[in-house]
Amino acid sequence: ELPFDSREKRNIILALDVSRSMEAQDFISSWGITTRMQGVQRVTSAFIENRRADRIGLVLFGSHAFLQSPLTADHNFLRTLLVDLRPGVAGDGTAIGEGIGTALKHIQALPADTKAVILITDGVNTSGTIEPIKAARIASNLGVRVYTIGIGSTEGAFLPSVRGIPLSQRVSAGFDESALRRISEITGAQYYFASNEDELNRIYEEIESLERTEVDIPPAPVTTQELAQPLLFASLLLFLVHFLLSQTLLKVLP
Repeated sequence: ELPFDSREKRNIILALDVSRSMEAQDFISSWGITTRMQGVQRVTSAFIENRRADRIGLVLFGSHAFLQSPLTADHNFLRTLLVDLRPGVAGDGTAIGEGIGTALKHIQALPADTKAVILITDGVNTSGTIEPIKAARIASNLGVRVYTIGIGSTEGAFLPSVRGIPLSQRVSAGFDESALRRISEITGAQYYFASNEDELNRIYEEIESLERTEVDIPPAPVTTQELAQPLLFASLLLFLVHFLLSQTLLKVLP
């Protein structure tokens, strides 16, 4: 019998808002004030590093959503992708429903107790053809929990520039808290808010504890048939060797 194996394995897709407003500089870190995107990048990278037993995927959404990385255990690769993220790569809008929908496409077929989506946004759904609440109901039917995290500050912040042009436009954390909360409720998950890196780190730790459930893999029994197959192969091999020797070497010996 093979030894009993008890492992904690999850399939988690991170759905990250990469709209232009993620460049707003109002996210507090140990280094001072940073952009929302930079804060998310640093804390999410640490979260990925801590989930060594899990497969993690990455979906990006702005005006549209796309899969940046399928589920993978290569966490160094994922962290490299995070470092290279730039706001605006998916357009200026916020397609929350499409972000969820894209994640579901790549996680739906997996066992229900091993899959979850973590969605981070600083905006209101303004783009896409899928309503966020409808996407949440689909996720619920598929057994996928969708944790939602709203980020930013209620006071708002200035965008430094757009395509190199300085701006004086103030943007706020204008996300739809009630919608994000509803998405998580429908899917059996939770909603969170973070205005700094410490809060976001604590949120990830809480989600990690909620998703840390052991998956027990029973031992694989060794059957009589499995034992017989190697013996049969060995017998056939001995017969073949004897036959070849009788046709070659043994014929020339006196």
